[in-house]
Amino acid sequence: MNEYQAFYEMVKKWTVNDYRTQAIKSEVIIDMLISDFIEEMVTARLSEIDSKISLNDVKLLAKEFPIDIGSSDLRNAKVDFLVSVKDRLYLIELKTSEDSHSSDQKSRMLTVVDDGAEDLLDFFFRIIAGKRRKPSKLDSKKYFYTLKKMQNKFYNDEINFVSDEQFRHNLIQKYSNTEMDIIYIELSEPKNLDFLKIDNDKNIKTIVLNKLDTCDKFKNLLSDDKKDRWSLVSQIIAEMSPETKSKIFRNNNNDK
Repeated sequence: MNEYQAFYEMVKKWTVNDYRTQAIKSEVIIDMLISDFIEEMVTARLSEIDSKISLNDVKLLAKEFPIDIGSSDLRNAKVDFLVSVKDRLYLIELKTSEDSHSSDQKSRMLTVVDDGAEDLLDFFFRIIAGKRRKPSKLDSKKYFYTLKKMQNKFYNDEINFVSDEQFRHNLIQKYSNTEMDIIYIELSEPKNLDFLKIDNDKNIKTIVLNKLDTCDKFKNLLSDDKKDRWSLVSQIIAEMSPETKSKIFRNNNNDK
């Protein structure tokens, strides 16, 4: 792990400085840091609800997955992570502050969930079909990269090639018979609990990043290598917490 220590210390410095700078998109920074731990996070959270869920059941299928906004030209919004848990799909959004919660985005995601997995997947493959007509464009290549990574995850790296139509068919066959769900990954414990309500009986599930260091379920799922890396990533997350940020800004103001 020593070979990574200096790099993480450098990233920590850059990240924390950027996070405290106006107009910097902090979600992009944290997204990069936590992507490799998403499967363990989701497993730990959902196993609290269903003890039969294991790490083998959870797959990060895609990042920045497109969802329909009702446009006639396939313009779309993106959800941060698309995760498969057994035969269910989860839309996962990363939120680093209370003011990043958007009612419009929440409503859009709930509509996607209500419409179901088949509509979600059909929309993605309509985009892919359009990209096939202009395969040399960089944007097309990015979509093809996402498609390939999804295939590798779905087939456990056991199939080298499958047609778009066959892959679409297999995805729909697996996921269309169960309801999708939503998880918000929050930097710290959300205070606006009303925002997380779906109805009187159901709330959006959350994973709180700055509590994971005290979550034995999560830590026990990590490999030794990932434990080492998480110890460094969690230090950066701690520096980004609203409490730490506010304290530092107060100290800076007192020095003037």
